[in-house]
Amino acid sequence: MCVEEENIVNYATNVLQNPDLALRMAVRSNLAGAEEIFARKFNTLFAQGSYSEAAKVAASAPKVCLHVRHIVEFAHLNTHQVYCQEI
Repeated sequence: MCVEEENIVNYATNVLQNPDLALRMAVRSNLAGAEEIFARKFNTLFAQGSYSEAAKVAASAPKVCLHVRHIVEFAHLNTHQVYCQEI
């Protein structure tokens, strides 16, 4: 039996309709294909103010699908916007 690694995450997400399983498999096996799931989860957690949880998602992302530079820029821009709104 041959498993195509690049299709596992997509299969779990779309065929099995289980993005949480796809996410866990991607983390555990360092699989590509979960970029959108990780980005969506990161953005949701960050928007909710769950910064430590968002950071954990980013840290667990396989194959650098959430680039550190992007996260830092995103966090800086959003923190600046929140700060400016409070003034």
